[in-house]
Amino acid sequence: MSDSFVQQANGDIHNYGLAYSDVKAICHDVVRQELSIVTKEATDTFHQEITAFENQFVRRLENLENPQVMEKLRTPKLQFALHDTIKEYAKTDDAGTKEELIDLLIDRLKVNEHSTEQYLIDESIKIIPNLSLAQTYFLGALTLRKIINQGYSFIVDRNLAKRAELYEYLNEITTLDIQYLKLINCCSDMPGTKYYLPTLNVMKPDYDLLFRHHITDDIFYSFWHEHPNMPMINEKALIYKHDDTNEMHLLYSAKKYLIQVIERAQQPFSHSELDQFINLFTPLTDEEIKQHLISLNPNWGKAFNCLDKEEITQIDLTPVGLYIGRRIVQKVTKDDTLPLEDFYK
Repeated sequence: MSDSFVQQANGDIHNYGLAYSDVKAICHDVVRQELSIVTKEATDTFHQEITAFENQFVRRLENLENPQVMEKLRTPKLQFALHDTIKEYAKTDDAGTKEELIDLLIDRLKVNEHSTEQYLIDESIKIIPNLSLAQTYFLGALTLRKIINQGYSFIVDRNLAKRAELYEYLNEITTLDIQYLKLINCCSDMPGTKYYLPTLNVMKPDYDLLFRHHITDDIFYSFWHEHPNMPMINEKALIYKHDDTNEMHLLYSAKKYLIQVIERAQQPFSHSELDQFINLFTPLTDEEIKQHLISLNPNWGKAFNCLDKEEITQIDLTPVGLYIGRRIVQKVTKDDTLPLEDFYK
């Protein structure tokens, strides 16, 4: 590795100021006090952790192309954040937590000072190493209560199966975990008599076309022939055929989303005929919906058992709990389209 962070483009060399030796010196300087209060044996281990941190951190810094971002490492505020990150990095044995701490620090370099996200990152650096895997996933699960996927039914099904990976450890969450998350300001009691509805009560209005029985193609085409002037885009805008069962499925997961699609296409349509068509697909019962979701991913059973408990329907995420929850949702579902501000509109 060269001693400077350098990028070459179109034959020009751009040096972003800070060298590897500079970063190494800063990393050691900000934790000098910690090095002075541990034993000789612990100091050796601490040095190994600092070196491991430096190597990972520098590799990530090399991908940054903004000299102003790099110069932030010279500022006191960023060095306080660096101090906290290195200290927590050295304390944890979990490789995933170490990686997340570096991710947070890189994000800390990118955000504006005195912004809400800056404060949330600073708090997250101190909190995340003190969370168990079950507690972290639980924050992700609570975040998902606020997220509705809309669109093609088969894609929504796939997303619902993927998000259930965050429910893996819900059966490990106890009252003590909930009290601890309140203590460290990740969760809080909802004010007054407010509470979250049971999981199915929340989902059914937003997935009113997804949670329906399928029909055979003869039922579909019989209806289509009886309504030849039905002012729709075309039949392919309404249904798709499942490859395995050869049954007809409603294409979109929610009626309101379907209407938006039709209106965007500037197609006139009859609400009554649309309702007649939708009613060919009879709604699933609550138990059938549960079994459908569990068939997508067995972890949905854990979600129903945990998230519908009274004590959990009466808690909500704090801003920092939501920030951490959003990050774990993004990592597990690979969905990076979850802007934080959307949760507070």
